[in-house]
Formats: sequence, C-alpha cells, structure tokens
Amino acid sequence: MEIGPRRVSIVPHTHWDREWYEPFQTFRLRLVHLIDTLLDLLERDSSYAPFHLAGQMAVIDDYLEIRPENEERIRALAGAERLSMGPWYIVMDEFLVSGETTVRDLQAGLRRGAAFGGATEMATSRTCSGTSGRCSRSCDWPASSTRWCGAGSRRSSTRPGDITGS
Repeated sequence: MEIGPRRVSIVPHTHWDREWYEPFQTFRLRLVHLIDTLLDLLERDSSYAPFHLAGQMAVIDDYLEIRPENEERIRALAGAERLSMGPWYIVMDEFLVSGETTVRDLQAGLRRGAAFGGATEMATSRTCSGTSGRCSRSCDWPASSTRWCGAGSRRSSTRPGDITGS
C-alpha cells in the first residue's frame, strides 16, 4: 500500500504546568520570563510563526498578576492571530475529574478567552492516549476543528454561553 503525501503542522507552543516538581511561584517566575521574551519576539519578528500558550487561560492570568501593564500587548498579538490561547481555563487530567468539571473548566476558559478576542479551537489534553470521546461533543465544535495533541489554527467563535454541558 502506497502512502500519499501528508501535511504536518508544527506549532510553537508551551506545555505549562502551574505546579509540579517545583512550587507555583518558581514556575511563575519562569513563565514571566518566557512571556516577556515571547512578546518581544512576536512584536519584533513578523516572520516568527504564531505561538500557542499552553491551551489554558490560567497562564495569562498568572502572568498578568505580575505584569498587568502587558495586557494590551497580549490583546494586540491575539487580535493579530500571532498568539493563541485557551480554550481551557486549566488543562486538567481528565481521568481525575468529572465530565461536569471538564465542561465548566471549558466554559471558564472560553469566557476568559473572549476578553482577548476568543480562545483557540485547538483543544489539547494532558492525557492524549485516552482522551474521552465526549470532549468534541462538549466543545460543540466540528470534529475537524478539534485536535487532541495536534495542531489547529482556527480561533473559536463559540461564545461561553453556547456550551451547556448537556
């Protein structure tokens, strides 16, 4: 069997753990340094590919608690589709939480993402090998726009109230 050409997308991104093997504030200092550097790079070099921030809006809130003066820079880069974020508020391990928690987290992420022009429809998961089949239905997005551990570039037009959890 002959395999035809395949399209491969490489998305510069972060995988960000708020707290894992170091305390939260240690990771936050690294996050602040990373985003400071990233904002400068994205503003200076238009040839640099759009960047995806960890699939979670908590990254933005954690950063803005330290650097609130950079909120407009983030909004501008998101509006220019140079920076994508969300759709989750936090990326949880879906095997440790209920379906209701997953839906409410997604609602919170979409609400927060709306303040920056909308969250991405690229929904990532910490548990790529066993992602629940209900997640695409929960997102209420076409299956083609939701990628688990993959790449997508469409920004969400879904309003936070559109996800009912049913």
